[in-house]
Amino acid sequence: MLCLLQQAQDSATFSAFGGGFAKFCYYYGFVSILGSVVMDSHLFLIDVTYTADLAVIEAHLAEHRAYLAKGYETGFLLASGPKTPRVGGMIIGRFASLAAAQEFAKNDPFALHQIASHSIIEFEPVLHAQAIAGFLAQTNPSQIS
Repeated sequence: MLCLLQQAQDSATFSAFGGGFAKFCYYYGFVSILGSVVMDSHLFLIDVTYTADLAVIEAHLAEHRAYLAKGYETGFLLASGPKTPRVGGMIIGRFASLAAAQEFAKNDPFALHQIASHSIIEFEPVLHAQAIAGFLAQTNPSQIS
């Protein structure tokens, strides 16, 4: 880990960093500024579109939700739910890579039963509510094995 402790030349410039001192630590994509972790963390939005009648979807809904529950228990899913109108759903999670998000979507029971399609959008949460800071700061997004 490389850490630099730098004396600010202009205290106004670094007032946000503790009144004159800035501690920058680089460690595998993390930057720590006076103990506040900022991670190069990306979220993935999985857009689920039903390709079967709602009656077929309902028959597999419990299995789909049990699969999602494993993601919440493991700590890499943030939110999920049906679209309005009910033509599909959305899943928001943290994955190690686009390939990991694709693998997760491929193993969704809706995909395995070929009753929904999944498209994935990766984004960097530059701004976010403080309420999800802990979720974003997790060091190792895990996947269901």
